[in-house]
Amino acid sequence: MVPHHHSRSTLVGLVVEGSGHFEMVCPHFSSHGGDDDDDGNEEKNNRLQVNRAVFSPGDVFVVAAGHPISYIPDPYQNLTILEFGINGLNNHRNFIAGRDSIVMKMERAAKELAFNVEGEEVEQIFGSQKLSYFVPKLETEQEELQGGK
Repeated sequence: MVPHHHSRSTLVGLVVEGSGHFEMVCPHFSSHGGDDDDDGNEEKNNRLQVNRAVFSPGDVFVVAAGHPISYIPDPYQNLTILEFGINGLNNHRNFIAGRDSIVMKMERAAKELAFNVEGEEVEQIFGSQKLSYFVPKLETEQEELQGGK
């Protein structure tokens, strides 16, 4: 499944079938080592941390609202995950990649500001994906050398 996040829901997931791993981006806000502003207040440093974890049938995991996540099944595996949303009122699943990504819904000027390139170039890159939610895994050079293993 392409990277996505939920705007309001915290998800509890149960791996029913298959194995693989997930990658989740976690925003962390630190006040350590921040610069003082003119008022003497310490500014918070924003940084992102990527968490990866392997899962198999019977595993349970929790995804906090606003944390982008992507599920990657092992080769030749059917992956089935049952998810429950908590606090789902007015929740929106926002896809970061794919044909229906939130990037494609942004105004051209916003794309230019966000990516520091012409909006048309952003649209060409994000619009080149013909699928929306489930996409084939791209083989890495290492996997190709090992015969897809």
